[in-house]
Amino acid sequence: MKKGLYIGILGMMVISLTGCGSNLAKVNDTNITKDDYNKTKSVLSATNEYLRGQSFEQQDENLDKDGKKKRDENILSFMVDNEIVYQSATAKGIKVSKDEVETKYSTLVDAVAQNPGYKKILAKAGVDDAYLKKTIEKDLVLEKYKKDFEDKLEISDADIQDYYSKHKDDFTVPEVSASQILVSTLDDDGNPVSSEEKSKSKEKADKLLNDIKNGAVFADVAKSSSDDKATGKNGGELGYFTPDKYDAEFSKHVFNVARGDVSKVFETSFGYHIVKITDKKDKEISFHDARNKIIAAVTNEKYAKHISELEKSAEIKR
Repeated sequence: MKKGLYIGILGMMVISLTGCGSNLAKVNDTNITKDDYNKTKSVLSATNEYLRGQSFEQQDENLDKDGKKKRDENILSFMVDNEIVYQSATAKGIKVSKDEVETKYSTLVDAVAQNPGYKKILAKAGVDDAYLKKTIEKDLVLEKYKKDFEDKLEISDADIQDYYSKHKDDFTVPEVSASQILVSTLDDDGNPVSSEEKSKSKEKADKLLNDIKNGAVFADVAKSSSDDKATGKNGGELGYFTPDKYDAEFSKHVFNVARGDVSKVFETSFGYHIVKITDKKDKEISFHDARNKIIAAVTNEKYAKHISELEKSAEIKR
């Protein structure tokens, strides 16, 4: 299963855009309009729906007025911070070439094409080619600015150990032990099958789930019927894994299933899945294994302080 699709996309999607409409904020001479804000919020909502199965509208059912207000304020603050950094980068003469934009664009388009669920959600949010190229250009400028900052940064072993000691609770990750049954919707060459064949695959998956509900042993069904032959011969066992091991389309469903339960039939770009969860726990990440994550966290903390310093010298109106 492909993983990591979304990691590079979020940064591209949430850069503030230029547009028309009433202004929500102003950073020096640049306005952040209501249109800018609504576009960014739509994309973030779509991304949250793809990763966690909930759009902001669905989330709102469990948020009170203060919770919604805080989220909306955080979105605007993020847009303001991006604009501050972009202006600082531009003032330093940081630029990107057309070829750099096109290369990143091609990579992104290929990645999205392999994840039709996310592609559909982005289209619903109004993300088109022009939007992608514009945000990619800004995103690349911000990446170069941050890399320049990081290259000049010195992080000591003492900094790393101190951060780990103070944030041990941050270094745990959910882990499940699971088994799966896959009814593929891809042909032997890895291409999507016809709509008619896909419907048959869905019918097969629904029947397999019904058999399990009526007493069939999950492992036996996996052995006889799963199209994932590598795991099927072992009763569908995937072993223990964390959310980042597999594609986000898969993990968002798996990690929402309770211990001992069998999931509903759900779809990914690979086909229709049925998953049984045998165990759930929190896995503690050792200092050694967490080292790179700690360095990234310390770097981000220092970068956030740097942005705060930039804010002090910027003229910001909300």
